[in-house]
Amino acid sequence: MTRHNDRAQVLAEITSLKASTQAQIKVTEEQWSRQRSHQERLHNELSDQMSLNQQSFQQLQQENHKLKKRIKEQGNLLREISRAQICQQETFQKQILEQKESEEQRLDLQQRENEKIEKQMEVQYMVFQKNLDEHKLDHENTKQEQNLVIKHTHSELKKIKSQLADQLSQNISLRQKVMIEKSEQDQRNKSLLEQHKLDLHTLEQKLLDQQELNMNMLKQQLLEQKSLQKTQFDQQKLDKQRLEQHILDVQTSIEQKLALKRLNQLKYFLIEHIKDDDDSLGNDDKVQISVSESLCRCHSMNSCSDSSSEKDRDTKNTPFGPKFKDLHGLSVNEAIFQCDRFLYKKIEEYHDSNFRKEDRFAKIITGRGNHSENSVPKIKPSVEKYLEKNNYNYKWKSNGGMVEVDLLSKRRFGTEV
Repeated sequence: MTRHNDRAQVLAEITSLKASTQAQIKVTEEQWSRQRSHQERLHNELSDQMSLNQQSFQQLQQENHKLKKRIKEQGNLLREISRAQICQQETFQKQILEQKESEEQRLDLQQRENEKIEKQMEVQYMVFQKNLDEHKLDHENTKQEQNLVIKHTHSELKKIKSQLADQLSQNISLRQKVMIEKSEQDQRNKSLLEQHKLDLHTLEQKLLDQQELNMNMLKQQLLEQKSLQKTQFDQQKLDKQRLEQHILDVQTSIEQKLALKRLNQLKYFLIEHIKDDDDSLGNDDKVQISVSESLCRCHSMNSCSDSSSEKDRDTKNTPFGPKFKDLHGLSVNEAIFQCDRFLYKKIEEYHDSNFRKEDRFAKIITGRGNHSENSVPKIKPSVEKYLEKNNYNYKWKSNGGMVEVDLLSKRRFGTEV
């Protein structure tokens, strides 16, 4: 990692040097472009001044040419006039001489001015050339500085390359050393692994011997437990058969006494229930048919005395399913008996199913007492007392018309956990 970091640092320094040299080159190029633009501006100004001076010189030449033409015209006029006015020649000659002198003076002045302008032009041209030479010298100096900077950067790059080469050689030597150390360490690890394998093999043999001894002990214990479980299961079956026989005897005696009373109560309850559900008045035939069908079902339920018929009656007692028990229309004693029998059966089923979550709760429908005498509930408080007496965990639902009993709190045959 350190070598890699050193390489990265060197590369970063090289890139920074390249960036700095490129920036310096850009700065020098910008300076050179500025100087070049300044020189072009000076050249343009000088060219404008030269053009103006040339125009003024041309104007002066034109004026001189015009004056010469005038002088020639005046000479011709004087020649013509001299023929006619010889007398006045002397006077006019003096005037002409004076005019000539004045004109010559003017011409001299104009020539001097033209010479001065030419000298100024020459001076300006010399200054312009000096400026150009100075700019050229500056440009050459900047180029020399750039060359020096480039040479310096090249020398630094060479130094960096030499450093990189040294580092690479060092890295190669270190790699060789590391490879040698790795090979030695691998040989040591191989020897240690072989020794460790031998130790593991001896330990595995010892563990296998111990496991065989433990398995033999466990087999003996399992055989003893199976024999005990068989004896317990046979005893439980006998106890179960005795209890079922006792329950069947008691149930048949109670059902024979209360069959008529129950039929009447069920008839009254079914008629009221069907009348409440039917909205129209022309459904009396349907009501009577449903009542007769329900009475036939009640007769068939009460007439069965076999264990198979009792199971069918328990499942057909409510339209909700085998997990529900409906106690509507029963007397208090019969309701308590049916509740006890139903809970006993559900506890046995729950334990036989290895405590499935689906069979944990049993639901008993007691009603809220709306159809009892004076609307006073009788079955609900008696069922609640029974559950509290036998230490059941329960919860009321459906506005107090149904109780949900937790079967996990009871063992087989009603013994508490």
